[in-house]
Amino acid sequence: QLHAAPFERSASAEGGGPLRVSTDSLPAHFLRCAFCMLARVMALQGGEERAGGMQAACGYGVFDVLHRELGVSMELFASPLNARFSRFCSAALDVDAPFGSIGSFFSPRLTQRLSQGSFEANPPYDPPLVSAM
Repeated sequence: QLHAAPFERSASAEGGGPLRVSTDSLPAHFLRCAFCMLARVMALQGGEERAGGMQAACGYGVFDVLHRELGVSMELFASPLNARFSRFCSAALDVDAPFGSIGSFFSPRLTQRLSQGSFEANPPYDPPLVSAM
């Protein structure tokens, strides 16, 4: 069973109502996409369900302030399970795209799109990755 919370989007941050997910009315295609995305997350966590909580994520209140005060409307390191905005960069475009990912922050095809604007970046705490930013 899917839980709606990871797929909800803030009305204040997006300018629209939250997306509610009910497995009773979901098409099979969405369920296949959700399975693939969740399987990838589980694989990246080494098969440990609780490993995903080992990050220092910002709370929704922080995102609301960043959006309101600085015009932030996209995260550069997110997943469908923790993204605050409808469009975000993630490590797994192949399975995250149906949920709003535009690809990796490091993708050359995004250079132009990310060349101006306000973005939130909370990368994994890996020194080479942070240095590459």
